[in-house]
Amino acid sequence: MNLAHKNKTLATLLAFVLGGVGVHRYYLRGTNDPWGWLHAASVPAVGLVMAAAPQANIYFQLLPLILSILTGFLEALVLGLMPDDKWDATFN
Repeated sequence: MNLAHKNKTLATLLAFVLGGVGVHRYYLRGTNDPWGWLHAASVPAVGLVMAAAPQANIYFQLLPLILSILTGFLEALVLGLMPDDKWDATFN
């Protein structure tokens, strides 16, 4: 049982700034969160795409990370706009 208080502002900031690698998911749910690992897997996926298709356009090579970053921005909006009572019920 995790008794640490989770700060809504910090979680939103982490999602906005480092959401592409899932730092906010680890802050909120710990390292057992599969969606956080999916965010983190976007970084090696970019390396694999760059190695497999070095002649491809850079936007296609960075597509896994771009999608992860956009998802992090969306999660920042969801977390930031969540009502305080729902936030406390979910994370605290």
